[in-house]
Amino acid sequence: MDVDEITASKRKPRANKASLVEVDEARAVISEPVIAPVPAPAQPMTVRAIDMQVVAAALGVSVPTVKRLVRIDPTFPKPFTLSRSAARYWLVSEIEAWLLKQAANARAKSAERK
Repeated sequence: MDVDEITASKRKPRANKASLVEVDEARAVISEPVIAPVPAPAQPMTVRAIDMQVVAAALGVSVPTVKRLVRIDPTFPKPFTLSRSAARYWLVSEIEAWLLKQAANARAKSAERK
């Protein structure tokens, strides 16, 4: 390339009315915001905490039995407190998971006996 070709390529072409319309249309397309839809979760997540009386009722045992399970069964979910009060709570999902595991273990033992 010689000097004239370089300077010619650097010059801005004159804008006529047609080219301004094209530029404006291009800007309009570019300036539109692109917002991707956010997929909804498959299932809404719900977390519930229950106290000792509800745990006892759910398991079909007494409150002292729940206290004993906390002390002697290492697989039983550990309670937590929500405030400075002495009330202890468990997550429903942890109690359900423990109960399902206990049922599976009991079924496996009964299958071994047969």
